Amino acid sequence: MRYFLHLLALLSVCILLGSCSGSSDKKDGNNQKDSIVSLPDKANKPAYARYDLKSGIITFKASVVFMDQEMILYFDDWGLKQRTEINVSVMGKEAKNVTITDTSFVYLYDPDKKTGTRTPIDPKSPDNINFTALNDDVIKTFSITKEGEEKVLDRLCTVYSMDYKKADINGKFYIWNGIALKTETSAKGISIKMEATKIEENVSIPAEKFIIPKDIQFKTVNSTADSPNGIKI
Repeated sequence: MRYFLHLLALLSVCILLGSCSGSSDKKDGNNQKDSIVSLPDKANKPAYARYDLKSGIITFKASVVFMDQEMILYFDDWGLKQRTEINVSVMGKEAKNVTITDTSFVYLYDPDKKTGTRTPIDPKSPDNINFTALNDDVIKTFSITKEGEEKVLDRLCTVYSMDYKKADINGKFYIWNGIALKTETSAKGISIKMEATKIEENVSIPAEKFIIPKDIQFKTVNSTADSPNGIKI
């Protein structure tokens, strides 16, 4: 559930374009509902799985600081491999940020500037909550409450709320197969909303999508607090 790291990426793009106080005229052309395909055989799901779906591509409409952006999530190997692309076009300016997650680090980079950060994965971070394996300790630590059920793109989601006062993070998460198809969150007073507009289930994803580019200069940071926009989670 790396949506707070996505918040950093969204803010990076926003600041780059100098439009955090404005709104985007970008049109949302992906609001169509997709047909549901059969779910994978969960009996074959490995112990390390983060999701109940082996692979997928999910397109989101994201809104942060009054600006709409498009975010595309690619995942494979039951969520062990993940890539997120954030694209925005405002007032003739375009920007893109990419995050790639492996078993140890989250890489956040600008493919045009060839610079980025490498952050160790913190298993105690709210970014690493596995909604397919919630336990009493996680529920208590992050003050997670099951609120009910609601459909997003015809997928029935379990709705959870979280109020993690230690990091000033709260919000709602609409979880389907362990994946947040919709989020309404606030981190350090900064609001971010994301909602899936297109879902492709169990699709083949090229291996190169998850390869860390060799031409990017990564700075290793200990936490997101040390990232350029410094939002500690």
